[in-house]
Amino acid sequence: MTHRLSPRVLLALTAGVLLAIAAAVAGVLLTRGSSQPPKVALPLRPVTQVALPGDSSRFDYAGLDAGRGLLFIAHLGASQVIEVDAHTDRVVRTIDGLRGVHGVLVVPALHRVYATATDADQVVALDETTGTVLHRSPTGDYPDGLAYDPVHGTVWTTNERCST
Repeated sequence: MTHRLSPRVLLALTAGVLLAIAAAVAGVLLTRGSSQPPKVALPLRPVTQVALPGDSSRFDYAGLDAGRGLLFIAHLGASQVIEVDAHTDRVVRTIDGLRGVHGVLVVPALHRVYATATDADQVVALDETTGTVLHRSPTGDYPDGLAYDPVHGTVWTTNERCST
């Protein structure tokens, strides 16, 4: 299924990408030429550690249902999504069969989790409660990030590679 982005959505996505690039460049410039970390302390602190199943091969995006305390993590190297209960610090389940999973997006209002199966060129819809695959949709070449438009009830993906 191919979707065309409206000029307003395209402008918002472009602005977001430009802000991310500017933040990355600023971070590099702040630390360039110095072996010391930046002088500004970030307001971050460890809260807990959770042992994840499988090997340490590449992890990618994660999505959180803050209301239910469920964290969904893309384990790209294992082609699975790992579901963690943030209240108990335990792995709830692993959802297999998501070839080259990159993006993960939780839409709590729909009780859905969406994941990009990059190696299959698909977006996969999962039931948030059971982890069951509900639907697979073709995306085109190399789907990556995901976004939800609550006004129109649509899920969007960015493709890392575009064919001409």
